[in-house]
Amino acid sequence: MVAFTLAQGFSFPAGPAGSSIMTACGSAPGIACRLVWDLSHSSHAANFTSVYLAGPIRLALRVALVLVIALLVRAAAARLIRRITTRTAASHDPLDMPHSRRSQRATAIASVLGNAASVTIFSIAALIILGDLGLNLAPVLASAGVLGIAFGFGAQNLVQDFLAGVFILLEDQYGVGDIVDVSSVTGTVEAVSLRITRLRDINGVVWHIRNGTIKRAGNETHGWARAVVDFPVPYCVPIAAARSALERAAAQRRTSRDGRRP
Repeated sequence: MVAFTLAQGFSFPAGPAGSSIMTACGSAPGIACRLVWDLSHSSHAANFTSVYLAGPIRLALRVALVLVIALLVRAAAARLIRRITTRTAASHDPLDMPHSRRSQRATAIASVLGNAASVTIFSIAALIILGDLGLNLAPVLASAGVLGIAFGFGAQNLVQDFLAGVFILLEDQYGVGDIVDVSSVTGTVEAVSLRITRLRDINGVVWHIRNGTIKRAGNETHGWARAVVDFPVPYCVPIAAARSALERAAAQRRTSRDGRRP
């Protein structure tokens, strides 16, 4: 058997009729071509593997690696977001925010952050895969920019609602259980999503208000509230006695609310 020696000092065995691995696979033989040559010593099989199989297999492996890395990064980001929002929902609130309100706020923020992370990660992965496929990315990015502008103009109300909902949740303007006055409707907040706010007024009517249409929001129960109550008393009752009775009633109401016996 004749050996073919390269300038660098490496040698590849020659097959029958003087054929060599460099003749079949080129000056830089790949792993697949070299494996086929070692098994068969056939220049036709090695050449077929190098031309039709090695490239697609290598490309498939690169695409699979990019997808695996994207999934791992997405899982790590989701775990980090979930840990942060769970800690935020379970933390003590100095304003005594109800647990349902904290949970809903944390869930909404986690959904927004999770969707943003997913879109960013998989968009980068898609661009890398398209680049590996040999696609020119400049026209693709230009077309994506034009489509984004067209979508922004066509769905500007929807985008406005989502952005307003994000800021309502982040700034904690109101939450579940608050009595608010928004868009000339006064009622109790039953749900706050990224698109709409659901209120129930004193008559029991449920109002669904788009977040993008809310120009002002008056919260009557955020942190603390002031209630003005008129108590008619007879003229014969001293003012000091009436005030003392009112203070005792208020103290009893406060202790019963806090769960302590008066």
